Amino acid sequence: MMEMWDIYDKDKKRTGKLMKRNDWNMKPGEFHLTVIGIVQDLEGRFLVTRRNLDKEWAAGWWELPGGGVNAGEDSKDAIIREIKEEVEIDVSNAKGGHIYTYKNESPEEKNNYFVDVYNFVLDFKASDIKVQEEEVLEFNIATFEEIQNYEKEIGFLHYNSLKPAFDKIMKKQSPSMDAWLKEAKADPVAAKVGMFLVHNGVVRETAKAKVRLGEDVANIKKMEFSYDEQKVADAVAEAYKLEGIYYIKTWLNEGILDIGDDIMYVLIGGDIRPHVVDALQFLVGKIKNECVIEKEII
Repeated sequence: MMEMWDIYDKDKKRTGKLMKRNDWNMKPGEFHLTVIGIVQDLEGRFLVTRRNLDKEWAAGWWELPGGGVNAGEDSKDAIIREIKEEVEIDVSNAKGGHIYTYKNESPEEKNNYFVDVYNFVLDFKASDIKVQEEEVLEFNIATFEEIQNYEKEIGFLHYNSLKPAFDKIMKKQSPSMDAWLKEAKADPVAAKVGMFLVHNGVVRETAKAKVRLGEDVANIKKMEFSYDEQKVADAVAEAYKLEGIYYIKTWLNEGILDIGDDIMYVLIGGDIRPHVVDALQFLVGKIKNECVIEKEII
């Protein structure tokens, strides 16, 4: 059966017209819809595939899973289907969703399209991946630095168009507590640990002056956050000297943060609850008071 695509207008609304898949004969103002999936594991790495060397276009380049949205198909259903077909990963229940859309117009090629970009985070490993060997040369679960190197040395399909989506993910990417705890429990010191506690600071809309001083001030819209890496490291070293503390891991965000964004995570493991509670209060207080700069944007 011939695969058909919907034709959309400039506002990404279905026109009621259809086109054959890859039949580039589109009029000005007509678009088709494509989806791309940025799939990450719990460590924040990205699932990427490399196109076979016999491809007519972009042979040997790295890319992300994705493809065209079929006629009548929902964008999210399409990316779930494409990822399942291409790499045998089911993201239907994964954390994440649509994060970005971009538009491309090529009048000379009569090929205009929207691209819905999705980001999914789930627990998977290399042995879970099964690629279409006639389409894919190899795959990797890559860091963003590796993706940047692919773009420089080989080529990464749609890299420039996808960069805003990657920027958004890298800015917002918070650590997985499941992954953190798994790592902590595998550490040699874990046998001494009787309790782990986590602190997760987030950006709230209520200004500090209102919460702490009771002043009548407007809610904040964003927060500019930065930290001194060496001071944080020194604070962690000091916390390790406290009684009964054997494991510490920290993560701090930076940049312009939105309401609800994570500011920091602190994980502490120790022998008994009083020691762990005291250490967590000590370290979080030390970081907030001596290591970071928080600028509320009203």
